Amino acid sequence: MNKVTVGILGGMGPRATLEFQSKLLAQFSGPDQSLPRIICSNNGSIPDRSDFLVNNGPDPLDVLIEEARMLTRSKVDIVCMPCNTAHSPKILSRLMAQVPLPIIDMPAACISEAEQKNFSTVLILGTTGSNRCKVFDTRTTKTNCIYPKTDDQVFIDTLIKTFKSGLQPSGVN
Repeated sequence: MNKVTVGILGGMGPRATLEFQSKLLAQFSGPDQSLPRIICSNNGSIPDRSDFLVNNGPDPLDVLIEEARMLTRSKVDIVCMPCNTAHSPKILSRLMAQVPLPIIDMPAACISEAEQKNFSTVLILGTTGSNRCKVFDTRTTKTNCIYPKTDDQVFIDTLIKTFKSGLQPSGVN
């Protein structure tokens, strides 16, 4: 029996959280009893992180704190937060000051993978909030992170919002 308890601080968006949980489980083999215990917070009411970072929209911190405390009470050993934008220092550092979590830094893991493969430059296809806050740049001193031009970023944000709404953009498989 696996004794590790994995927490997922999700809900940013709920469909992405389900996809993440599915991919996480796919990394393990064996009978059900050998799989890690997973406690998943999938609260879709967390205010939009990019809107907060770019437009002074509602602050997601209070809801994130509430969900993080639930994971802490569940005695998780490690926490995954499948939202790059929420890893912005303006969000993550304030969350960690309130609820210290053993969190996996997803953007740092991505940059680490790129650096292990000797990539000198990576194109970041994220939300406007992630990109403006340089979420990935803050995790590296070796890798050059580049971002889409404004028109392309508008298209990427539209794709992200479309997928998050449960729709499939036309012409995208």
